[in-house]
Amino acid sequence: MSVEEGKWVAFRHMAPSKEIKTEMWSVTTPGQAFVVLGWVRWYSPWRKYIVTFAADTILEEDCLRDIANFIEKKTAERRVGWKGQKKQREIEADALLGGA
Repeated sequence: MSVEEGKWVAFRHMAPSKEIKTEMWSVTTPGQAFVVLGWVRWYSPWRKYIVTFAADTILEEDCLRDIANFIEKKTAERRVGWKGQKKQREIEADALLGGA
């Protein structure tokens, strides 16, 4: 499991499942003996990553900033991936049409 750490929170990549097609991370306290604070997951209606929190989670602005920065970064990475996939499909389509 890969872990990205902010100043006050960590993001632990979760193993994919049959139900979840996109990447997902648990938001935890840093360190080995961590507590799960919430989860970052893809939210299709907004076409971006969002965070949902565990019950009674209390955070301050530095923690929230770490989470917001992580979500923005992962959303940007996913969008770059879409553009790359779109470009690859265009190249493949051009090759098929050019070969005909």
